[in-house]
Amino acid sequence: MGCMPIDIFLQKQANGEALAIDIREKYECDIVNIEVQHLPMSQVIEKRSELPQDKDLVFICKTGQRAEALADMMQTHYGFKNAFFLEGGILGYIQKVDPSLPVY
Repeated sequence: MGCMPIDIFLQKQANGEALAIDIREKYECDIVNIEVQHLPMSQVIEKRSELPQDKDLVFICKTGQRAEALADMMQTHYGFKNAFFLEGGILGYIQKVDPSLPVY
């Protein structure tokens, strides 16, 4: 399980090498959204067969804690060696990439 630094994430996403998945609840995405796929954490496991194996999966939550736990579970229990979590989560993204976005 790995933490993906924001700069590496942006590069991989721009190159089509990563799929970012916002695992926050809908109400959180309504507050701030960085235009990535939304799939609540509670649905990721049941929809795992729909996730690509040929790209890095980068799970994103508010701070990174939920995404880290999910990435660990996906690797440990479901064999997704390509599962990562975004360093600092949405709050880290806001701080390093777009400080104009709302913080909650």
